[in-house]
Amino acid sequence: MVDDGSKESLRPVAEAYQQLPVSFIRLARNSGRAAARNIGASQARGKRLLFLDGDSIPLKGLVNGHVTFGADDHEGRVLLGSRINPGWGLLANAVACGEAQKPIAAHEDDFRHLGGGEATAVDFMRHRAPWLYCYTLNLSVPRNTFTELNGFDEAFTGWGFEDTEFGYRFFESRHRNGGFDYRPDITCMHLPHFRNPRATGRESRQSLRYMKRKHPHFDIELVGTDVNPRVESKIRYYEAMLSGVRQAGLGLSATDVLRLVPDVGSRKVLWIGAGLEIDAEDRWQLDHARRAGRHNLHLLGVDTPFSEQEFDVVINVDLWRFLTPEDLSYAIIEGLRVGKQLLLVASSHIRYSGAGLGMADLDYFTEAYGSPHPLHTIKAEPGARVMQVTAA
Repeated sequence: MVDDGSKESLRPVAEAYQQLPVSFIRLARNSGRAAARNIGASQARGKRLLFLDGDSIPLKGLVNGHVTFGADDHEGRVLLGSRINPGWGLLANAVACGEAQKPIAAHEDDFRHLGGGEATAVDFMRHRAPWLYCYTLNLSVPRNTFTELNGFDEAFTGWGFEDTEFGYRFFESRHRNGGFDYRPDITCMHLPHFRNPRATGRESRQSLRYMKRKHPHFDIELVGTDVNPRVESKIRYYEAMLSGVRQAGLGLSATDVLRLVPDVGSRKVLWIGAGLEIDAEDRWQLDHARRAGRHNLHLLGVDTPFSEQEFDVVINVDLWRFLTPEDLSYAIIEGLRVGKQLLLVASSHIRYSGAGLGMADLDYFTEAYGSPHPLHTIKAEPGARVMQVTAA
């Protein structure tokens, strides 16, 4: 048990369970959930580490379920158990008998049961982004795996995302091939208590911002832009689209664009596209046809790590046309945030044809997306059309 610098020592709680081999560690000051869990994990002696939130109580069979799974697990998987968020009646019954009395209302059930009920739980074995649901409220992981990944990132000091980020690194270490299992029958129950959504929301946004800076990849970029099932679906869509784009390319190169708008050549530009053919390694770009690097981030441009007005111009060459309608709005907002000027280039000929061109009707686009940010065509030639988006 790790006491993360609480106002009142939790030692009496640990001493109440002297019949168990409980070790108690009290930190002098609050260090955050990541650091506290790492300290606890470093003192644990078992082959498998089980993490539970301090505001949750295990129901019957939880510990045994994780132990049994670990004994049969030869692939080093992360096991996710479920958590019920009870109302008062369900809570009273569970405390009395150690089990959750069914039926469980949809709003009380684990959020991973899409639509309610265990039969509709997320299939993590085939899931593209299981790390989206990696929460330490009820989770076990092989000790050696946890150690190899250096545990939780202790730069997370506020509320949220330190467990999701660990899950992402675990998934990447397995080359994005499985590694998670979910057992809805291994259950804990969340104890109701006062919560301040505004305070945790602020901390959560800071943690998410840090995670996105640490992992500048489009799958992490999409976190928080939509609910998790839709984020996972969009990750699949963009992976397939970008795979085709990397092979075929899109439209104009950066050199071609500069022939159309030569006045931006001497300015600080953020280029977005695929096959831009920019040789300078120190030029900021989001070019998915080039290997990712320090100045070439594989992002979509919907939520970037750049500062406000960091660039004189943001030039998006055709990639914007393949974004989902919702993400296209995000990309416009983000482009206007990080750039003093936003240009959208639409090449007349697109080499990639593996998916339907989402924004083929440019006249419709200028009308549908031209409010509140006015859109103006500043250059139109047989090979391309360049549109400028103006901040409202």
